[in-house]
Amino acid sequence: ACFGFVASAAGLLNLAVIIDCIKKQAVPAIPHTVEFFDKRINFVREPLKLALKHVLLVGATEGGNYYAFVIKG
Repeated sequence: ACFGFVASAAGLLNLAVIIDCIKKQAVPAIPHTVEFFDKRINFVREPLKLALKHVLLVGATEGGNYYAFVIKG
């Protein structure tokens, strides 16, 4: 990339994924991961069909700004 990492693009990509999850009422799996560090955490290994009523979108920028949105499906 000519301009480096653009934090606003990451936030918009996260929002697009969340909108897709709400439309499909499903949570996508974490791709390309064979083994997780902690067995106690329920990582999504395969797509899950769930009724999504609310979704939390969180993020941070390199400038130290943090954001969190609760999105109602």
